[in-house]
Amino acid sequence: GDSRAAFDWSPCDPAVIQDPTISCSFFEIPLDYHDLHAGTGRIAVAKVNATGERLGAVFINPGGPGESGLAALDEASDLLVALTGGQYDIVSWDPRGIGNLTIPGDIFCFSNLDEYNTFWNGTIELNGIEYTGVFTDPVDTEALLSQAALMQRKYEELGQRCQSHPAGKYLKYVGTAATVRDMVALADVLDGPGSPVNYIGLSYGTVLGAWFVNSEWCCFHESCGTDITSLELSVP
Repeated sequence: GDSRAAFDWSPCDPAVIQDPTISCSFFEIPLDYHDLHAGTGRIAVAKVNATGERLGAVFINPGGPGESGLAALDEASDLLVALTGGQYDIVSWDPRGIGNLTIPGDIFCFSNLDEYNTFWNGTIELNGIEYTGVFTDPVDTEALLSQAALMQRKYEELGQRCQSHPAGKYLKYVGTAATVRDMVALADVLDGPGSPVNYIGLSYGTVLGAWFVNSEWCCFHESCGTDITSLELSVP
């Protein structure tokens, strides 16, 4: 049978995606690929079908980490179809730890927003920082560096807080390696095991690409690492 039957493509929830050319589905994943007894999760996946002869799928990650792949595809589907000549399905997904459709989704280690605001009060995490000129102004640079010790301490506290929070049980299943492995699983189902993995990553998404070409899973995909292209997009 068609391995792509693992997906149940249907119109997307208009509250999530407005582009009617995009289809959505869930894709079941093991929480731990090395320990199938750990349980299962799911990732929310979106796809634009090839408009011409289909040569395969192209996977998209917009970066962050923390950006929604579904939202990115909704915003840029026409551009991505044009860039790929309409010969590829364009596929993106909300990785683990993102949104409320993927499971595990957002890992929020606070009971409410007030608790979050209190924890980060007086820090650049909450107040932001001026970085006009990409920190070429020494005043901006000093303002950033002056909070380095505080932020290091707060992030360590956040890690401890998340470990003890009920949502913390999912932390070990979320991260770059897990996201890369999920992409490989998607490619294996959509294009067949061992098929070339076509990928476009933006910002942090380039880190995912680097992880993939240096991963154990890359060895099982025939074109992995042999055709890496730098893509620059100019947005008016």
